[in-house]
Amino acid sequence: MKKEYLFFLVFVLAAAIVTGATIGIISNFHYIEKQAKENLSQIESAEQQASASNSGEQIDSINNTDNEINNAHVAEQGYMVLSGEEKQQVIDMLVSLGATRDGDYNDFIRNFQRKKSLNPTGSLDSLTLNAIINEVTRQRAAQMAGG
Repeated sequence: MKKEYLFFLVFVLAAAIVTGATIGIISNFHYIEKQAKENLSQIESAEQQASASNSGEQIDSINNTDNEINNAHVAEQGYMVLSGEEKQQVIDMLVSLGATRDGDYNDFIRNFQRKKSLNPTGSLDSLTLNAIINEVTRQRAAQMAGG
């Protein structure tokens, strides 16, 4: 293969990657904007709580700070909000991993979390979803390689 063809191929692939990333960001911009607004409102409410707690007693301030830390921990591991299409895609992935379509997904997710050494809550969080996506990807790659 000539050097010129190789350089052209590299440039075409780079352009495809940049174009794909741009399309992905543009098509999901409303989700990004919505999340940014939610984050700002959470920060504003936390600031309001902090200013209100400054006017109270010291013990109340310590309790509010503890509650804010607990709330922040819950927000980090909070529940995921999925659209109908995303929920169907998650169900399809769970079914491909062995769940029954009409079964209790919480038990299946809890068992999956145990297998992957995650906190077995039975609820879908970002770490669990990432592990599910990785497992389904591995499964599909093995199917393509094997057959």
